[in-house]
Amino acid sequence: MMAYAPLSLASPNAPIRDTQTLDSQTPNLQTPNSQTPDLEASHSKVTLERAKVTLERAREYLISGDYALAVEMGAKLETAQGYALAAEALTAQIVLGRFEDLHARAIESVRFADQAVRLAPEDENAHLQYALAFGVMTRTSSVFKAWRKQYPDKSLKIIQAFQTRYPDNPKGDALLGAWHLGVIRKAGEKNALNWYNATLTAGIEAYNSALKSAPQDILITSTFAVSLYVLSPEIYENDARNLLEWVETLSPQTAIEREVKSAMDEILEALSAPDKAVELSERFLDGHPL
Repeated sequence: MMAYAPLSLASPNAPIRDTQTLDSQTPNLQTPNSQTPDLEASHSKVTLERAKVTLERAREYLISGDYALAVEMGAKLETAQGYALAAEALTAQIVLGRFEDLHARAIESVRFADQAVRLAPEDENAHLQYALAFGVMTRTSSVFKAWRKQYPDKSLKIIQAFQTRYPDNPKGDALLGAWHLGVIRKAGEKNALNWYNATLTAGIEAYNSALKSAPQDILITSTFAVSLYVLSPEIYENDARNLLEWVETLSPQTAIEREVKSAMDEILEALSAPDKAVELSERFLDGHPL
């Protein structure tokens, strides 16, 4: 397979969130030096084994596209990993347009991810899901509400903090690219620069950095393609086409990747009719079925 070719168009230390580790109520699982079995420790071990199995099953539901079951099972665990998985499954449904009130469900996803970060402040996936969910919540807000609640500013700080904490995770760069291009799409290029210092160049550079590290990531490539295209179909048609043709060569590993790839195939086919392609791209970015 050929290598991804970055687009050639001409990016602090901050806590991801204020968290306090919850007081641990976990019992001591070590068996005392005694010939008498510690029944409490034995019960705890069984409980942990069951929780592990439940988490694995919830992950399987997420991968296969049974998102509602994944959310339910993940949340019932009441663990950092479970809440993070619930947030991920809920966000997947929002991206795929499975709800009428996307913003309300995005807020719910943020709450799940927030719980995950509270329970495990060092868990990378918990922080990733928090940054992703907050970004989706920002994207599903009206321009006025986002401005009034300072969602773009808060989202940027969360993304930058994630990048600082986990500099080798390409999803941090992808989130930053999505932030820049998403703010420009919602507020317009001039307002995006004046209000939030969001620029097209920074967005493209961030996405290129993400794809340099993760060239086979269908979700990153797809979001980059349509986010760029809707800003100016005349200017970015060729770039979008190259990215979407690259997506065509990739093999989806999860249900969401299969659905997103299918949506990108439809948009790629529509590029010869720009109005239709823009409409489909906007629907995808707004979380509506194509």
